Amino acid sequence: MAAYKAIPAAFAKMHPKNLTPTVSTIVMGAISIVLYIPFNYLAKGNLIYDAVTGIGLYIAFYYGLTAFECVWYYRKTLTKNSRDLWMQGILPGLGGLIMYTAGGFSLWQDYDVNTGNSYTMFTVPGLHWEIGGAFMVALGAAVVGFIGYAYMRITAPAFFRKETLTRGTPTLVPDPDQ
Repeated sequence: MAAYKAIPAAFAKMHPKNLTPTVSTIVMGAISIVLYIPFNYLAKGNLIYDAVTGIGLYIAFYYGLTAFECVWYYRKTLTKNSRDLWMQGILPGLGGLIMYTAGGFSLWQDYDVNTGNSYTMFTVPGLHWEIGGAFMVALGAAVVGFIGYAYMRITAPAFFRKETLTRGTPTLVPDPDQ
């Protein structure tokens, strides 16, 4: 996304020999260490289980969204024949509904600590509500993602105005010599 100016250009830097992202790898590794060590210590080693469950919520969301996008993309050719109707319409749409239903059910189970789905819990100060750790990991990731989105929309608006990535834009690959 750095090649299309959706995130800072430094993230597009590639290692010249291995052709792997250098800045991205270092930054994500550092962020992971800084977050994992204290949170995992506070959670007595159970945070990783809730983090994997929280990631599952995003997987359900994106797979479901992709399924609905498939139906939308092929909406004009769905009635061409029965195979197109099933393969581009009914089955992806059904898959999207299944993913959203499973994700919503998991979200409810992750929120409610009484379901036993989370390995950790968070108590809301003042209200004394107990919320599952997997829900809190997913919510925290969403908040951080929204803050990053808002920051990039303000500091690099060209991508969000569809000036750097359109249907006519060629596929950009980061230059390893940068």
